[in-house]
Amino acid sequence: MAGFMAGPTNLYTVGVCNGILQKMGILEEGTSVFVGLPFRLILWIILTVISIAYILFYAERVKKDPSRSLMKEVDVSDLILEHDDNVTFTGRHILVLLSILVAMVMTIFGMQKGYDGVKWTIDDVSAIFLASALFSGFVGKMKPSEIADAFLAGAKGAIGGAMIVGFARAVYWIMNTAGINATIVYNATQVLKGMNPIGAAIGIVLLVSLLNGLIPSGSGKGALLSPIIIPIAMELGLTSQTSVLAYQFGDGITNMFWFSYGTLMIFLGYGKVSIQKWWKFFVPLMLIFFVLAAGALIVAIHTGF
Repeated sequence: MAGFMAGPTNLYTVGVCNGILQKMGILEEGTSVFVGLPFRLILWIILTVISIAYILFYAERVKKDPSRSLMKEVDVSDLILEHDDNVTFTGRHILVLLSILVAMVMTIFGMQKGYDGVKWTIDDVSAIFLASALFSGFVGKMKPSEIADAFLAGAKGAIGGAMIVGFARAVYWIMNTAGINATIVYNATQVLKGMNPIGAAIGIVLLVSLLNGLIPSGSGKGALLSPIIIPIAMELGLTSQTSVLAYQFGDGITNMFWFSYGTLMIFLGYGKVSIQKWWKFFVPLMLIFFVLAAGALIVAIHTGF
């Protein structure tokens, strides 16, 4: 989360926004889409240290007093993996690991280069890892029924999250097809007009944070918002990179708050963590990040970032 938020090399937020700025003529052609890398690296280090400290603080508190755990009433005994310490590492294990490695290499190549000029989508990547899983099962001498049972056991924790993601995508499709998204974005951005630079920067963070619930995709929001928000922000005295930074914070801070964020809901389902318990854990950290974002934007404004 900290890395995605600071985004030193985040193709989905910084890359998309700066790519659009190049097409608009705001950022010179040939300029790296990751301009401003040193400042973002510093932010990444700060945010990462704070995230680790927050998690360790919670873990230490629960270690001293287990009754303070947010999960104290949840039975997670079935999440404990049983293992045999006497298992011998064999050639079959090597083949399984190699199949995973091949799948990862093919994914990287497919996403970057593609086949016959067409880059892979998430469907192609899913097919590769499914093939790797089937290969691993047969190498491990599992029967087809055992492979199917193992697949279902792994998938059942994600079903709830997948349904929520499906409903969220349906709502997004309806709103996007009807032009409702564009209407909301246009009217919301009008609030920024007349603000001072600091107010505009913080306003962008809050605006994008709210829209994050409707449009979870960082690249999708970037393509929709940046052509509207950044010119307005620049008229109010913000540089293009400070505007992009404000967008990054708005997108990154609340990514793990909204239940429309598919990855979050799937992993919460796997861990048997309700969204209410997650909010109790995450909201304090989210508020800390908002304060840090405001401070970072003030520094960016005064340094002409």
